[in-house]
Amino acid sequence: MAYSLSLSLSKTVAVKDIEEITFSGYLKDGTTPLVGKNIDIWFKPPNNNAFRWGTRLTDSRGRYEFTLAFNVSGEWRTETVWEE
Repeated sequence: MAYSLSLSLSKTVAVKDIEEITFSGYLKDGTTPLVGKNIDIWFKPPNNNAFRWGTRLTDSRGRYEFTLAFNVSGEWRTETVWEE
């Protein structure tokens, strides 16, 4: 098994408050999409603790998507997690 979980962003910098950014990616075993799997997205805002923002299910292509609007400026860290 060669699992892969990708993460792409619609943009890497929000230039104004409450600007939406879409996080998306694919979960696959080699080239085979993994369907109906929970993907968690975690964020760590500036000067604060990390938190799980939400969960999405992968679709028939193994794809997931989160769209968020940020209201705190600064450098955020993000991570997507899948547990078998």
